[in-house]
This record gives sequence, C-alpha cells and structure tokens, in this order.
Amino acid sequence: FPTRRSSDLDSKISTLAVSALSAAQLSFVDSSGKKLISDLSAAQLLSISGSVLGSLTAEVSAQLSVAQLQVLTLAGVQSLNVSLYSVAQLLAQNQTGATVISQLLPAQIGKLPVQIVSSLDPSVVVGLTALQMSGFLSAQVAALSVAQLSGLSVNQFQALNSSAFELSTLLGSNSSGQKLLSSLSLSQLGALSAQTTANLTQDNFNLLSTEKVQALDGSKLAASQLGYLDAQAQSVFADLTTSQMSRLSLGQIGLVDAATFAKFSSAQLAALTQTQVTQLTGNQIAALSQAQIQSLNASGMTLQTLFATDTTTGHLVVDELTQDQKAALATYSGVAQVLRSLQGQIDSSTGVTQNQVNELKTFANLVTSVAGTGSYIAYISNALVNGDKFNAAWTGGSSHTDVLGNLDVGSSATAYNELFSKWILGGDNPSQLFGIDVPIYSNNQPKYQANTNPLFGASGVPSASDVNQQAVGDCYFLAALASVAKTDPDFIKDMITDNGNGTYGVRFYDAKGVVSYLTVNNEAESLAAVSGNGSSWVSVVEKAYAEFRSVHDRYVVDDD
Repeated sequence: FPTRRSSDLDSKISTLAVSALSAAQLSFVDSSGKKLISDLSAAQLLSISGSVLGSLTAEVSAQLSVAQLQVLTLAGVQSLNVSLYSVAQLLAQNQTGATVISQLLPAQIGKLPVQIVSSLDPSVVVGLTALQMSGFLSAQVAALSVAQLSGLSVNQFQALNSSAFELSTLLGSNSSGQKLLSSLSLSQLGALSAQTTANLTQDNFNLLSTEKVQALDGSKLAASQLGYLDAQAQSVFADLTTSQMSRLSLGQIGLVDAATFAKFSSAQLAALTQTQVTQLTGNQIAALSQAQIQSLNASGMTLQTLFATDTTTGHLVVDELTQDQKAALATYSGVAQVLRSLQGQIDSSTGVTQNQVNELKTFANLVTSVAGTGSYIAYISNALVNGDKFNAAWTGGSSHTDVLGNLDVGSSATAYNELFSKWILGGDNPSQLFGIDVPIYSNNQPKYQANTNPLFGASGVPSASDVNQQAVGDCYFLAALASVAKTDPDFIKDMITDNGNGTYGVRFYDAKGVVSYLTVNNEAESLAAVSGNGSSWVSVVEKAYAEFRSVHDRYVVDDD
C-alpha cells in the first residue's frame, strides 16, 4: 500500500477487494502520507461493513473527510468512533439533508469532546432528539450554555443528566420564558448536585411546587432552607416526605432551630433514624409536644434529650415516653447510646456532676423496671451507674492493674470512660489467665486479636468438640464447659448474650448462687482456648471467666 498513490485506488483496487480490507489495513499510510481510508471513493467506502468501520480507532475514523461522511448510510454513521470529530465533520449532510450528529446514537453523543459540545450552534443542539440528549455525560452537560439550552423543548431538557447543572445555568430561561429550574423533572431535581441544591435561595424555591420540593434529595438541603416557602407558599419543612426526613444529614439535623423543628409533624419525626435522633439537642426536643416526642425513635436519645424539659407540659421528656419507647431504651443499643452520650460532656476540672449522677440513676432505674432485675442489660446499667464489685480495678489487657472504683460525684472523665468500656464495650481484657501471668510474654503483655467467627459456628449449637484447650491451665473449667455443652447446650446458649457488635454478655454464679454478668469483646488471647468448628463461644466464655476469677479472687471477700 505505501507504494500506491491515492489515484491508484479507484483504478487498481476493486470495490470487492476494498470490502475485504480489515480495520488495521485501512489505517495503513499510502505513498502521500495519508491513511488509506481517506483515499477511498464513495463506492469503495460504502462497501466496507459496519463492523469494520466500528473497529476503526478514533484517530483513523477522524481521517474521513466531509465528502466521505456525506455518502455513509445511517448504519455506517452509527458505527463510527466520533470522539475526535470536528464540528465540520459532525455537520456533514447526506443526500436527505441529515447531518452526522443528528444520526448519532446516545453512546456516540457521550463520546463527543466537551469543547466540541460547547461550540455547537444552539440550532444544532435543538436538532437533537430527547434520546440523544440522554447520552450527554455530566461534563458535557456542564459545558452547555444557557443559549444552547434555552431552545430545547421540555422533553429534550428533561432528558439531560442534571447532576452537573450549576444554579446560574438553571436560572436561564427557555423559549417560553420559563426558568430552566422550574422545567426540571422530578428525577432531575433529585439528581442535582449537593452544591446546586444547597445554593437554592428563597426566590428559587418560589419556582418549585410542593411536589418538586419533595423530589429534592433531603441529604443535600441546607438547614436554613427548611424555612423557605415553595410556589404554594408552603414551608419547605412541611413539604418534606418521610424519605427526605430520613436522608437529612447529621449536620443538618443539629442546625435546625428549635422553632422550626417543632413544626415537623409526628409522621415526619417518626421517620428520623436512630442515628439522626442522636444529633438532636435538648432545645429541639424541649420544643416538641408530647405527641411529637412519642413519635421519635427513642433508641437514639441521649442523656441530654431524655432529661430536657418539655416546654409545652413542663414534664421531663423521659417521663413522657411510651412503653414502646422505654422498651427501645432498655436494649443494649439504647443503653449504649444513652451512656455513651455522657462521654465528652464531663468537665475536666469538676468531673461528673451531681445532676449527671442523678440522671444516670434515673435512667438505670428505667432500664431495670422495663428489662427486669435479673436481666443482663439491667445488670450492666446498674453496675456502671450504681456500682459493682467488678469496678474495683481496670486492666484493659495491659500488663498492670489500675484501681478504678465505682462512679460517684467528681469521678473523672477517664474513670467514666473506663467504666463504659468495661460494661458496654467489653474492653477490660484480663491481664492474666489463671496460672499464666504476664512474665511469660516477651513484652510482658498479653496478646489479643479479634475472633470474628460466629458465636456458635455454622450449626448455631454449642458442642463439646468446640472446646480446645491451649496453654492456659484451666482444664477443670473447660472440661466442665464441654460436659455442659454436650448434655445441655441450651444452658450454654442462655449464659451468653450476643450484643450484635462483637461484644457479649456472659453470666456467672458465685458459690452463693449470686448472679454476675460480665461484658467481653471478641478479642481472643493467643494462648487461650480455641473454639473449634468455626465458633467463638469457648474463647468468649473463657475470657469472661478469667476476668471473673481475677477480680473475684482478688477483691471480693471469700465466699465462706
């Protein structure tokens, strides 16, 4: 081919021969330095199959001249890679007057260079179908000017990807004088970027109907926008659907002023998730009516919100809760949330205040009254708040033991955090396991690592074969554990409470039959027993027993 000039192709290479050429051959360079494809006559070009044309690289496809493009069939045009085409090539017309760009598929439209899209005459853009409009990618849409958009029909405009629209563009008008913002479809409104949504002003909301406000992504709204009025003069906060409420960001929730927050309906408030409720302030809760308070997800309430005073009744919020709400609080997640909320609120100079102690005691009483005195959740709530023999010390898995003590007025933030970790997070890993003390470790510290196996393995039932003793000298305990697992596996299941977050409550009885619960996490000591059959319960129970024994033997008066 390099030896042939372009004039040779018509006279020396038959149309039949050209039709057999591959895409690679069409990219060969002739003696004049041009790609072979640019030498082809109309008849020769038409003989090439669409699959071959579609296999041409963008660079080779861009070698087609306007004259050549004018003779291609619709199928031929729709097979081309047009990502490097010029405006002149895109505007090449066939015998019927149809331009190349007007024949492109949506996927081809999406490959047009951004600079080419932005330079198209508005009349060209208007000539595209709604289906072709749907092919524009976000970067291409962002490049479209108001002049290009203003002539579009509603159908064409609503086919565009709206995620790249800037507010300044949407404030332009279409040919009917209507603002482009108000022409957006419901799905386009929901797809607006966070920046464009948050930048909407009161005047902009005046252009949106209630239905359109409800189409916006709630997570992108700014707290200040909730007080704006829509086209029906209804407040945005009143427009919000339950779906939008559940998508409000945590930052938005806390920034809503109390007066606006009190205007939410009970149905809207009921849609707030547990995590969203955790962000509510005392002032926001205090502004609600009792009916509104009773619609909230109580498991997300904090100590501050529970003991806020309802300004409409003068009662404490905690006293206005329904039984279902109290039941939600008397769960592991509810207790963990309320007790966690005090962390970071303790003054470094004064420690825990009398008021905070009183509120904690009231909360522990609520949990006990709902869950029952003998329950795990009541036990750990009272152990943290009202004191317990296991509060004597804290090790946290380190090589030494620190004196801890019960919670009281003036207790430090560190002490409270350790009590929280001990009873809620199971973070007080024992520093020794029975006869094996820390000096055997090269670094004088136990080695813990997470065991993420299911508690009772795939079978869901504890088995004697799950028990595998390692280096810890506690065969007497593990033998008893295996025996009970064999004869009464339900007893084993009943002694362990799975909190669902990698922590477990384990029940023990002392020699006098007094029950105790300890919370442990899923970190297993490297020399401790191994749970077989893909389970973890043996490691969990052995660690809890090590903690029970180390504290019970050292700090508790002899059972005799």
